[in-house]
Amino acid sequence: MKAVVLIDEYDAPINQAYNKGYYDEMASLFRNMLGQALKGNPYTEFAVMAGVLRISKDSIFSDLNNIAVYTAFDEEFSSHFGFTEEEVSAMLSYYGLESRMPDMKEHYDGYRMGGIEVYNPWSVVRQCSRMAKTKTAAPENFWANTASNDLVREMLMRDGLKALTSIEELISGGTVKKRMSILATYRDLIDSPGSEAVWDMMFMAGYLTWVKKSGNDMYELRAPNREVREALRKDALSWAKSAMPIDEGKADGLLTALLGGNAEGAEAAINGLFGEILSVRDGVVVHGSFVIDKERPYHLITTALLACGSWDVASEAESGDGYADILCTNESLDAAIIIEEKFTRSKGDESLARKAEEAIEQIIGTRYADAVAGYSTVVAAGIAYESRRCKIAIKQLRQ
Repeated sequence: MKAVVLIDEYDAPINQAYNKGYYDEMASLFRNMLGQALKGNPYTEFAVMAGVLRISKDSIFSDLNNIAVYTAFDEEFSSHFGFTEEEVSAMLSYYGLESRMPDMKEHYDGYRMGGIEVYNPWSVVRQCSRMAKTKTAAPENFWANTASNDLVREMLMRDGLKALTSIEELISGGTVKKRMSILATYRDLIDSPGSEAVWDMMFMAGYLTWVKKSGNDMYELRAPNREVREALRKDALSWAKSAMPIDEGKADGLLTALLGGNAEGAEAAINGLFGEILSVRDGVVVHGSFVIDKERPYHLITTALLACGSWDVASEAESGDGYADILCTNESLDAAIIIEEKFTRSKGDESLARKAEEAIEQIIGTRYADAVAGYSTVVAAGIAYESRRCKIAIKQLRQ
């Protein structure tokens, strides 16, 4: 009987070799190893190799023949890229956990393979193992611990805020339309000078799945599930901090101004950062003026600025009857700052001030302060954005 060779994550050593500076040496090692094991070996029936990144044929696969490649866009074998709905349902039924199906679907489903959707098998198995012991165990995020984002981070640094603002749209549950090259190889990605390659990389790494193709290699993309969106939220904040000219002094200056009710000082801190990093390429030009047409880029910048300080900062934290845009807490000061953000296209201080006051009303009306009931000092801050500037309203809720 001949052997069937199964090789999982063949690209992981290549990825690490690139990050550490010995890509060519590792490619040579793999090429020789695979050539001897799989080409002309009378004891091998066939081989299956699974990985994230496509490796060009002139690198590690140059000695192999008759290679068939199957991707997330192919119908054939699509149900084998993950667990189907029926398989997850059967697994939960075996453990008497049928009632947990909505949790599993929200957190781990959503990867489109060919014409079907599949669940992340690793996360499903891990969560089922936890629930088999404790039926009420809340879903955890396992995917982030299995993904390497070093190359994604490097590629995002090439594109700066423009790519990060699209990621903010994905975090909020939205979709983005991007051009992707499904035939791009690892070498194509790491050598690409443009920004489009980052979407190929994020798609291959599992951050994204496809919704539909709209022609000319344009795809509508989304984050597949809650598990990945939460990993993206964490990673995006880290990427933004690396990409922007922010230091702890700027962050703590802003936090001190907000805590002390100094709206003008807080506005100066944020507007100063906008002036340093925002450019026309981050938005669109209307009648010669700079415009960002959504709130998400502002949220990313402000959150990244605050997160560089000495306070604990949470983005879109669950509280009261909804989710506060930014929640800042400091145990040593026994203080909390709740921030709600608004975006307006209307120009003028009066319009901005009105929007900032609306944000304060939302904080109070939706009881966001419930999440920080244990803090002696609680401040509400409403921030309204327009073009490269903001207006802030501050209200003391508890002192």
